[in-house]
Amino acid sequence: PTSFLWIGLRGEGTPSRWTPGLVETVRTVAPQAEVQGSRTLRSLVMMPVTVYRGLGIGLIVLGGMALLLSAASLHALTATAVTRRTRELGIRRALGAPTAGLVGAVARRTAVQLGLGALLGLGLGAGLLRLAEIFPWRLGAGSPAPLALVPLVLGLAAAAALAGPLSRALSIRPAEALRHE
Repeated sequence: PTSFLWIGLRGEGTPSRWTPGLVETVRTVAPQAEVQGSRTLRSLVMMPVTVYRGLGIGLIVLGGMALLLSAASLHALTATAVTRRTRELGIRRALGAPTAGLVGAVARRTAVQLGLGALLGLGLGAGLLRLAEIFPWRLGAGSPAPLALVPLVLGLAAAAALAGPLSRALSIRPAEALRHE
């Protein structure tokens, strides 16, 4: 079995100043022993913090990528849903429905879906932040900014997805809307 011995020294200057004398002393007392290096107490204490910080940065990057992928997916789904309603919107417009009413109907449906998703996501996010409080590092569980950012980004993606297809659907003539697949 291998045995380890940690020696703590208190002195002035950097550890590199004390290492040669320590290595020489260890070699005179125990010639078979090996000195593997020296570190400050601060670097030893900060080692787990550095690991957690790196892990946290990695999780933030992955979360950002997931948010962007979610926003792109939401944009695509919303745009497809509005494009599929082109025929319906054209027929309603041909029957005399006001443009504001059509825009409001499509926007309300999207807002309801987005709102339900946001409520579910915020609930799960708040629960995960409560769960994260048991870990030894502090995640800023009291900060609402990360939880507010996600619905904001996804809401902007949905609004952008509504704008293009909805304006195209409302700009076509009713006869073209009837032929639209």
